[in-house]
Amino acid sequence: MFTTSKAAGGGGAGRDRVGAVASHAALMLVGAAVAIPYGWMVLLSFKPTAELFAPATWFNLSNLTLEGYRQVFERAPFGRWALNSLVVATALAAGQVLTSLLAAYAFARFEFRGREACFWLVLLTMMIPPQTLMVPSYVIVHQLGWVNTFSGLVVPHLAWGFGIFMLRQFFLGVPRELTDAAALDGCGSLRTLWHVHVPLARTALAALTIIAFVTAWNEYYWPLIVVNSEEMRTLPIGIPRFTGADLDIQWQATMAAATMATLPVLALYIAAQKQFREGISRTGLKG
Repeated sequence: MFTTSKAAGGGGAGRDRVGAVASHAALMLVGAAVAIPYGWMVLLSFKPTAELFAPATWFNLSNLTLEGYRQVFERAPFGRWALNSLVVATALAAGQVLTSLLAAYAFARFEFRGREACFWLVLLTMMIPPQTLMVPSYVIVHQLGWVNTFSGLVVPHLAWGFGIFMLRQFFLGVPRELTDAAALDGCGSLRTLWHVHVPLARTALAALTIIAFVTAWNEYYWPLIVVNSEEMRTLPIGIPRFTGADLDIQWQATMAAATMATLPVLALYIAAQKQFREGISRTGLKG
């Protein structure tokens, strides 16, 4: 009897080990699929033009050059584009986190008529293709005189349905007794939000900030519509200039520009990866 049980237990442990190895192997394959294109881009940004399309020379590190990076700054106002992207992404991330925080707290803690209907409307905004809203949004921006301005790039997207949904789900997991205790101590709604819910939601706010920043940093279509001058371009609509007809195809400069464009996002994630992982894991899907 004991031998059989031991054998059964050993078989279960063996299956667990096989499952763990398979999981790690799958993760390594996914990681390689993500890392190899990025590594290829970085490597080619340092290679001479003559070696870009010669795979046999890609791993020859004796001929590395900064020519591509020099071309980026000589042929275009790359620094201004990077500053524009930084301003827009930072403003959008801050604005979306703030509006999402206030709206999510209201949906999670306030009782008012039509609350569920309003929340469903928020969810519906996540299901509407953004391309369908670009024409009416542009008409409004044009009538306000915000074309080719930071206001036109930022203000139309300050409210974000995903952010509201994500933080609401987190606040639903906060015990209501904490809110009631704060009310007994004389805290109003905003003080309760700031002193009780915000400290508990630090990881969720960090995760939402990273997601909002990366989304705004990578935005292409809206800046392409609103911006019509060289100085107001952001990186996503500026980098394709190196592959356009006006400058022919500058592969080395394109790779260098793309590499530099990823550095702020990569640095942000590395700095806040712990909070990002915890925020995603702690944000449940309670209804």
